[in-house]
Amino acid sequence: MKVLQINKSDLDGGAAKAAFRINKALIDIKVNSKMFVDRAKIYSEDVITDQSVKKKISSYLKSKISNKVV
Repeated sequence: MKVLQINKSDLDGGAAKAAFRINKALIDIKVNSKMFVDRAKIYSEDVITDQSVKKKISSYLKSKISNKVV
């Protein structure tokens, strides 16, 4: 299983801290988990902040949402 959590920050605020702990717990049980954040407070290979990756993920999510039939 692959997990991608999307958040504004990795450790700035309660929700971010909880998401970071969940990400670490998933990694500890051998799940391929990453966090995609706008602002990272710490360096971790499991936290993605790269602008080119942001554009790819944003584009992918927008296409999925726009193709969704309600």
